[in-house]
Amino acid sequence: MVSAVEMRDPYTAGHQLRVAGSGLFHCRGVGLPQDKIDGIRMAGSIHDIGKLSIPAEILSKPTKLTDIEFSLIKEHSRSGYEMLKGCGIPPGRWHKPFISTMKGMNGSGYPEI
Repeated sequence: MVSAVEMRDPYTAGHQLRVAGSGLFHCRGVGLPQDKIDGIRMAGSIHDIGKLSIPAEILSKPTKLTDIEFSLIKEHSRSGYEMLKGCGIPPGRWHKPFISTMKGMNGSGYPEI
């Protein structure tokens, strides 16, 4: 899945694995149990899977995005959430990264799922 997203959005290649690695570092630092660490690693690895629903022309556009294009980019979190919602994994295991991946500490950002 990571490769599919990176092929579609080469501009951010490596980002998903860096997010997963950062999550692992912080999880181990606070002593989380291995099953939680594994879940966070997986979520970090696939948190941008919703980019598969964004037209490649927008993902790889070399110039500034229009407001409409940026609004489509902002939908990738919701799209990823919807893609994985029906996979049979209880939401508590994976849904928070999709809901909060683009949120600031003060609650600003997107999406509103």
